[in-house]
Amino acid sequence: MALLVWSITNTVFRLSPLWGPVVNNSTHTSYTSHYNFLVNYYLEEAVLIQLQRKREMEELKRRNAQLEEQLRDFKEREAVLRTELERTRMRLHFVEEAEERLCCQMGELEAEAVAQARMYHLHVKELSDQLTAALGLLRSANSVVS
Repeated sequence: MALLVWSITNTVFRLSPLWGPVVNNSTHTSYTSHYNFLVNYYLEEAVLIQLQRKREMEELKRRNAQLEEQLRDFKEREAVLRTELERTRMRLHFVEEAEERLCCQMGELEAEAVAQARMYHLHVKELSDQLTAALGLLRSANSVVS
C-alpha cells in the first residue's frame, strides 16, 4: 500500500498544473488542498481498481476450479471408456476366434455331408441295381411259368 501511495503522490506531482514555487501561505494552503484532493481521488481510484482486479482474480480462480473439475470428470470418463473399449476389443477377439472355429466346423460338416450323400447315392444305386436284377429274375420266372 505504501508503494501505491508513493506512486499516486508522484503521479499527482507530475499531473498537477498547479505545482510551482510556494508564493505565500494562502497559495500553499490552496496547493495543499488541491494536492490532498488529488491524492484522495487517485487513492479511491486505486482502491476501486484493486477491488475490481481482486474480483476478476476471484472470478478467474472460480472459473479455473470449474475447468479443473470438468477436466477431472473428462479424464475419469475417458478412463471408463478406455476400459470399456478394451473389454469390447477382447470380446471382439473372442467372437472372431469363435467365428473361425465355427467356420472350420461347418467346412468339416459340409465335407462329411458330401461324403454321406455320395455314400447314400452309391447305396441307392446299388439297391436300384439289385431291384433291377430281381425284376429281371421275376420276369424270367414269369415267362417260364406262363
